[in-house]
Amino acid sequence: MDGLTGTTGQASQTGNHRCETATRLVEEDESTSKGRLTFGTQFIAMLKKIDTALIVDCFKKAKQSPRKRSHFNLHEKLEAPVQRLCIAFVEGTYVRPHRHPASNKWELLIAVQDSSLLVIFDENGGISEHFELSPNGPMSAIEIPPNTWHTIFPADKESVVME
Repeated sequence: MDGLTGTTGQASQTGNHRCETATRLVEEDESTSKGRLTFGTQFIAMLKKIDTALIVDCFKKAKQSPRKRSHFNLHEKLEAPVQRLCIAFVEGTYVRPHRHPASNKWELLIAVQDSSLLVIFDENGGISEHFELSPNGPMSAIEIPPNTWHTIFPADKESVVME
């Protein structure tokens, strides 16, 4: 797939030109671009990757944390309207049941590594549903509507989710 044009198979002439231009800009501006590609006056920010090295680092931090979890934020500021983060959980973590009452505060959880258990509660604190999220299982992601009481924890010793 051509990452700049979204086409598959044989890249279009425009796609090839964009790739060649991007490559040339990276090569020409490598010492000054600080991880950004320049197209005229636009900047394309550096890619943020969730890879094995990051996950290993998150698990290391989670094991050292009193809360037994760690976050890697992809959003730039805590005030960002959409917050995206990678969360590593290790055995012994406790995520207090919580909800997000604002009408625009839904959550999307995506399993990245190992299995996590998501528990949904009713208004009286009783368990109404539970789900196992696993990258290779029957359910790998779930969207939680606003104002829904929930908690999450690793199904075994550790897990990673994207929120």
